[in-house]
Parts: sequence; structure tokens; C-alpha cells
Amino acid sequence: MKLIARKTVNKRYARLLKVVIVGLYMWSAPVLGQFTISVSSDTLLSRCGTTKIKLVFLANDSLWYVDFSEQNPKATSIKNITGAPATPVLSPDGNSIAYVTGVSDIPPFSSTAPNSISWICGASATAAPVQIAEPGWSPRFCLSDSSGEVIYATCGKKTTSNQNLWNGCGKMRAYSIATQQYSDIWTGGSLFGGMSYNNQWLCTADNNPAYMLDITNSSNTPVMIHRLRWINDNTNADTVMGLQACNPSISSSRIFFDAMMYLDIGSDGVFQYHPKNLGNWSFHTRIYISRSNNAIVRYYDVPAYPPLVLKAQNSGDIIAKQWASPRWSNHPYFASSALYLERSWGGNNETFRNEAIYLINLKDSSYTKLMSISDTSSTSATSLEFPWLWVETPRGFENQEDGQWLGKSLDVAAIQPVNGSQSTQSYGVHISRSRIISNRSLSAVEFLTAQGKRIVKLNAYNQKIYVIPKRLLPCGANLALCTFSDGSRHVLKMIVNDSY
Repeated sequence: MKLIARKTVNKRYARLLKVVIVGLYMWSAPVLGQFTISVSSDTLLSRCGTTKIKLVFLANDSLWYVDFSEQNPKATSIKNITGAPATPVLSPDGNSIAYVTGVSDIPPFSSTAPNSISWICGASATAAPVQIAEPGWSPRFCLSDSSGEVIYATCGKKTTSNQNLWNGCGKMRAYSIATQQYSDIWTGGSLFGGMSYNNQWLCTADNNPAYMLDITNSSNTPVMIHRLRWINDNTNADTVMGLQACNPSISSSRIFFDAMMYLDIGSDGVFQYHPKNLGNWSFHTRIYISRSNNAIVRYYDVPAYPPLVLKAQNSGDIIAKQWASPRWSNHPYFASSALYLERSWGGNNETFRNEAIYLINLKDSSYTKLMSISDTSSTSATSLEFPWLWVETPRGFENQEDGQWLGKSLDVAAIQPVNGSQSTQSYGVHISRSRIISNRSLSAVEFLTAQGKRIVKLNAYNQKIYVIPKRLLPCGANLALCTFSDGSRHVLKMIVNDSY
């Protein structure tokens, strides 16, 4: 009797355990190897009006895609790619991917001219890539052309004679997939942020002020945007200044063609000024959308969660976060961006990774986490790079788009100063990819502890790009005191990483 009773109990326990396990599986996000899918189909349907959503991204030098319309969406690697891919994008129909290989770094930081090659392939694990251009930097599909036309830049690196990619460095070309024919779009430089839905506007931002270009205008002169209104803390004067911008992405709107999205250096990078109308933000913590008339119409701060700590106390505490590689979707209301997190593991042990990818609703300013890395430990090297989102656009959307959503200006600074206001370029300086990037010559850099104690002072030889010596990274340097050629100074918090 005891043996029979024990068997009965075991069977009941087994059935109960099976129910618990199944229940836990149904309520948890699917963990698939390196990545965790963080969103359900019901959530996507409620927030986007469709589950027909796809994503491409990079991780560990491989190209991946996710089809969220599948019953159990997962990240799939495209196997037949030769070389390390970069800047992938999906076609307007969501079936093809364009990307680049052979790029040594993100412009304008390359030490040598990149041998960039543009490719296209299908969104499948066994897709066969086809080379379309060499050189070919940052390929993007024409938003209005579902049959397949790709535009690309022929220059991905500043030169001595061309200090800005848009100003005479290479040109913009188009490749027709159907006819395999090439044509020039603009021959005056490389504006690699894509072309508007009506094929009128190009945009760019290569760690200089952002620019837009109306290629239908006979003058063919790019217009500088992201010039903001500031207040001088000492004089209270109204001042117009332009900030450095990066990660350019053209509007996919069917109405607001002359808009672009980008990141910038942050208001805390401007010495002795505070912004007049836009509050405060830190380096790469805010995404902006601006129009060609220099009007800022939208901005999106980093998510409140996961929270930051002012001083790390526990292993894995998050001490900094930023947006990374935000890009406008084919659907005007949506964008994607990676979220960069800096974690402290005690002592000088820190990790710098893009740990998650978010869908950003540009219209209502809501965020949805799509996926994340599964291993966030100190030994994990996985980082999510260059996400590009595709969202099915309803038929006839040209007649459905909200005609007001990008029409309101939050801040307009005059291109030319008025009413006696000053017009000046900001002293833009920041740290990225173990380099100090400045728009003015640096005469020296002092590395300090968090308490301000000097570790070493080094000559910067009047360079604008200063490579931080690797020997300094484990020495407890928390601050970099930059001295410019005119004698002025600015202090930077050390954020040294390889996930720009």
C-alpha cells in the first residue's frame, strides 16, 4: 500500500510540476541563445497596429534578423556573408537587406581610407549576398521604391582637403536592382543619412553640425541645422550655437519630407551656457528630429528604466546609459535604437555594451523593448549594433498620415543672428571609441582621478582627435581635462568604449 501511494503521489507531483513549468514558459520571454525576445505579438499589435514587423542588427561581427510576425520569433544569422558587416537596412517591402563590409571604422575616425563595399541579400539564413558597389558606404533603399533602388555614398572618411564628408568628399549614387544601372544623385559630397520619400532631401551628420540638402534646388548648398538658443550664464545674453551631431537618418514621412533624426553631444558639453527652451541632456541621451528650417520638432530621452546609480555599490550597477545608432523606420511613426549601458563590476572593471534594442513610437513618444542580450555578466562580449526596423505600412498611408505631428516647433534658432544676439560655434568635445573628439585643436590633455588628482598630463600636439593611451585605462583615470589651443579648458567624464 505504501508503494502504491508513493507512486500515486509521484504521478500527481509530476503532473503538477509539468503545469508549473509550462506556465512559467508561457509567462516568460523566450531566451534564444545569445538574445532574449522581450515583446509579445499582442503588445506589438496594440502599439503598432500590426505584428508584421522585422528587425535587422549586428552582433559579434554577424548580421541577424528577426521576423516578429512568426509564432515564435527568434534571431536568425545570415550565414553567407564574407567580412564584418555594418549599417544594415531593410527594403521598403521588408524582404531585402543592404549592408556594407570592409569598413575599418565609423567615419570620420578611420585611420586609413576604408575599402567599403555595398551588398544586398534576402532576409533569410541562406541568402546569397550580391555586391553592388565598391566603394559604397552606408547603403540605403529608396523609401518610395519597393522595386528596389539603393543609394550609397562613395566616401566614408574625412580627408585633409575635405574636412566634412558632405563638402566635396565623394558623391551620392543610386543603383537599380532591376536594371543593374547606376546614376549620380549628387556629386558634391557624401550625405549618407538617406533620401526622403519624395526623393528631394538628403541629410548627414558626421560628428559635425547636421546638414540637409534639397537636391532639386539649383544652388545645391547644404543647410546647417541643430543650431539652438542658449543663455550665457555670465552675461545672460541670448546666443545661437550649433552642436555636433551624428547618426543621421532621413524622414520617411509622406508629408514632412524635410526632416531628419540624429544624436548630439549634449547640453553638458557646452561650457558656461544653458539651453533656453529644451531643458538639459547628456551625451547621446537624447534623439532629436529637426526640420530644414532649423526647427526642432521632437526629441526622445533615454528610457527611465533600467535606472542609473550615482555611485556603484553592487556588482553590475548601471552608471551610464545612452542611445546608440538610432534610425528612422520605413514607417514614419516608428524608429529603432540600441540602448548602451555602462556597468560597474567593482574596482576598474567596467563593461560598455549595447544591451537592448527599442522600438520608439515617434508620434506618441512611447518606447517598447524588442530584444536584449541574454548574458549581461562582466564576461559577456555581445553587443547589439545598428538596429534597423521595418514596420508594415498600411495601404494608402499617403492619405492617412497625421498632417500636424511634425509641424510644431519646440525651438527655432535663427540661421542668422537677430536682435543683437551672438552667433558662435560650440566648443564641442566628447569621448568616443577611446578617442577625444574636438571641433577645436587640443594642446594638452590631463587625466585625473574622480577627486581631481592629476595622474598624468600629455601633449595633444594641436590635434582635434586625440587617441587615449591604452596604458591609462586601468590607472583609475575618471576625468580628462582638455586644454584647447586658445588656453580655455573643459572637463570630460571618461567614457571609453568600442560600441559607438
